[in-house]
Amino acid sequence: MSTKLAVAFIDPMSYNNLAVYDYGIINGIEKNIQLTFFCNSKYNYKPIYNTKIHSIFNYSDKKLLFKIKSYIISIIRALIIIKKEKIAIIHILWFRLPFFDVFVWSLVKFLNPNIKIVHTAHNILPHKKKPADTLFYALIYKITDKIICHTDNSRKELIAKFHLPSAKVTTIPHGILEFELDDSTLSKKIASLRQKYSLNKKIIISALGSQHFYKGTDLLIDTWKENFAKDNDKILIIAGKNIGIKIDINGLPENIIYINDFLTQEEFNAILRMSHLIVLPYRKISQSGVLLTAISEQIPFLVSNVGGLAEPLKHGDVGWEFNINISNDLNNKLKIALNSKTELLNIKSNENLWQGIKKEYSWPRIQNQIIDLYKELSLT
Repeated sequence: MSTKLAVAFIDPMSYNNLAVYDYGIINGIEKNIQLTFFCNSKYNYKPIYNTKIHSIFNYSDKKLLFKIKSYIISIIRALIIIKKEKIAIIHILWFRLPFFDVFVWSLVKFLNPNIKIVHTAHNILPHKKKPADTLFYALIYKITDKIICHTDNSRKELIAKFHLPSAKVTTIPHGILEFELDDSTLSKKIASLRQKYSLNKKIIISALGSQHFYKGTDLLIDTWKENFAKDNDKILIIAGKNIGIKIDINGLPENIIYINDFLTQEEFNAILRMSHLIVLPYRKISQSGVLLTAISEQIPFLVSNVGGLAEPLKHGDVGWEFNINISNDLNNKLKIALNSKTELLNIKSNENLWQGIKKEYSWPRIQNQIIDLYKELSLT
């Protein structure tokens, strides 16, 4: 009987959307891998069975130096367990202190050259990039044995920006994000929102999640104000905490609903589920959790041509893509997408179309790709 490959899966940020990602990768993987999961104490998704779990990361609610100290202590605890359990492959999801992470993982590789390090680069660089991050991430990417990107565009960008060997970087998609929420609770929330904002018989367009500059919310609002402000049959919902975008709330037309607050999962999914179209006018991104949740809810989408936002359209005609660098293209594509409410409803209800896309982004398929990557590394 062959011994299973020992893998450490490290995610300091394993809560909310990231907890869903971790569960998708981990659930069932123990059939092929001896997995040890180092996670955040705030992990809040489905329970994971038959896996060694160490909830060691507690930095999230701490402040300043206490946050840094807590993270460093957690990594040291993880290293002690990794050595004790004779881990062969370390798979790291996020680096929270790049200057420290470079040092500690370089030291691990120096002390044990046979150990392999895998990193999933959800983003090539942090959204809130500090001046030294490019240097630290260049060093991180140098010491890792394999880097996973979620899209082909991100893979090409990573290789070019950091001059990496193409064989070092592989594309494994991000899976569908599905939240198990009570349908009756969601239905009540949807009914409440429809009544509160007089949404019945309206075409509902939404942009959801925390609103950062890189997400291009201001571009969507400007386009809407210029071209759709007088369309009384259409409603644009901007919902999510504003993180530093300048928006003139008093200058918004009546057919924009602006909710500047952190959304509960029920609020997020309720708005998403009643939307006819979701718009992601991002200036820069690798892949979007909002998009992958929209796919799970079968919501047509309009996305910019950055990162891998448009890649799901290769597997099914369920939305539209616009060029972020072409003036007025967002407006043109938005007009096409909103040309027919019937067409949007037909896309939403086309089960065969959505099932084809969901198959490409299914967790078992992704899990198998990651297992193959681990096995490949174990032979080198």
